[in-house]
Amino acid sequence: MKTLHPRSSCSLLIILLMSIQKVSSQQLNRTYSIGLYILAIPSIICNQLSLAGCFYVLFGTFRRWRAAPTRLVPMTLRIPFYIAITDLLLYTMNFPNILFTLIFHHPWPDPICGIIGFASNFFMNLNMTLSLMLSIFIYVRVCRNEYFLLGPYDWKLILVVLISSVLLASFSSNDYGNDTWWCASSHKKVSYKVLFSTSAIIMITLFCYIKVMLKINLIEKTISEESGVTDVTHKKLVEINYKFGTKVVTYIIIFVLQWVFSFPYHITRLNHDRSVWTFILFGISVNSGGILNGIQYYLNGGWKIKPNTSNNTDLNSGQLEQITVTTTEDCNLTTISSPSLTK
Repeated sequence: MKTLHPRSSCSLLIILLMSIQKVSSQQLNRTYSIGLYILAIPSIICNQLSLAGCFYVLFGTFRRWRAAPTRLVPMTLRIPFYIAITDLLLYTMNFPNILFTLIFHHPWPDPICGIIGFASNFFMNLNMTLSLMLSIFIYVRVCRNEYFLLGPYDWKLILVVLISSVLLASFSSNDYGNDTWWCASSHKKVSYKVLFSTSAIIMITLFCYIKVMLKINLIEKTISEESGVTDVTHKKLVEINYKFGTKVVTYIIIFVLQWVFSFPYHITRLNHDRSVWTFILFGISVNSGGILNGIQYYLNGGWKIKPNTSNNTDLNSGQLEQITVTTTEDCNLTTISSPSLTK
């Protein structure tokens, strides 16, 4: 009986191990490719739909601004306008980020990957802090009956959002790079500050949404109880305050829906689990902001331009923003005044 020479056995073993390694590598590449297509295609589709929604809101607001005699648009239109800008900035990073990975089957190389990761994180912080500030503004406006003076072109709001975004982005200043499927915060490090800040923003925003909805329901009840009031101006102001709240509160829940599904992506970083399903959920939800914003803008009639007539009984946008609602301790509506009407 013939036996193999020791050298022949070693050679066969090396060939076998190389074959197994080659098969494993091919299988891994095939698995990566399948996961990449499952991730990239829905994300890119949402990217393009979000881009369409952003342009719809931006162009619609521009039309309303050109048609306004005073070149002013109400806060109910400025809110989706500002959100659309941040969603458009997100698109400029998210689309080339995932598209490069889809074409070359790996994220951008360094140092470009680090730059894209920082820019993406900064634009996400812009979107989140803007939605947070707007939620607080809406809460104070509707629930606390106070109105913030944001200055010309709302520069105070923009300044606060920019400063907050820079501070949040600095939490992970040296942690940007390859994150398996795209460029973001590097998968090699876990930023608990990012997870905490995201959680805090969503919780505060959700609190504002709940309080505003309760206040809207109270106003709705007040309107129904005062159906027989003969003071037409009083009744009209109550109705407009109600419409203002119902229009702007939807943008708060849109933000919550956009970012709440990013939690699995952040939480799985704690145990370094970079499962593709968390990326898919994150890619679709984050890129859906422009879509939902555009739909709500359409439902609110943002595209329509109402003709200005001298006999028009509707209050204009300037009057809408100046409404002040005063309530008594038992939350019953007692006085409503509008500076533009009482002058």
